[in-house]
Amino acid sequence: MKATQRVTSCAQAACQVSNASPWDALSGLTSTTPFDLNAFTSLCPKDSQVLDLGCGYGRICHLLESVGYTRLTGLDTSAVQLERARTSLTHTQLILADVRSLPFGDGQFDHAIALGVLDCLTNITDLGLAVAECARVLRPGGHWFVNFYTRNTSKYFEDKYSTGESEFGAKRVFRSKSGLVFRHHTLREFLTVVDEAFDLLKCELRPFLSMNQRTEVAGYCLILRKPPFRSHYR
Repeated sequence: MKATQRVTSCAQAACQVSNASPWDALSGLTSTTPFDLNAFTSLCPKDSQVLDLGCGYGRICHLLESVGYTRLTGLDTSAVQLERARTSLTHTQLILADVRSLPFGDGQFDHAIALGVLDCLTNITDLGLAVAECARVLRPGGHWFVNFYTRNTSKYFEDKYSTGESEFGAKRVFRSKSGLVFRHHTLREFLTVVDEAFDLLKCELRPFLSMNQRTEVAGYCLILRKPPFRSHYR
């Protein structure tokens, strides 16, 4: 498929994103996953084209604008969160679209970010689609900063995982107190999916705050890189 055809088909898919995203109900959402600004600025020059996947209300784009980044694109499925973002952003283009079908050309971005959004993909097929799309729109050598919540060992999550497995038929898929459905991917699951398209530069296990900011939840912070050269023997 030619690049122009790909952009057209992805744009059509983006138009099909429902305006009734479950995230629309969280008008006062506060994101809690960490972002290493120092690591980002050390790897990503300020004239970079940066894509924030699942940008929500624009927390990270606002932070990047504040330190001099001006070529930013934020993408989310929630029209409500994007409207919140528009009130605080100056140099960011905001797009209503799905991470599994990005309305951009091949190699359009220098670097990308995905903080917490991959937890919303509750099956490995959808996770694979998102990873492949990110790899497609990144230039060779581009970095991808990723955070995702991982499996937790506690009675609280054991009960949630058990209830979720009965409801959804998959491991570690559960409904949160807000009504949103998430999956806690294991590190092995995630790395197996990204291995085909990315090199792992950094992987840190650390506590994240839950959405209600009351509970510590295990999560991973990763820095990935799309290889500068695509080997047939990868």
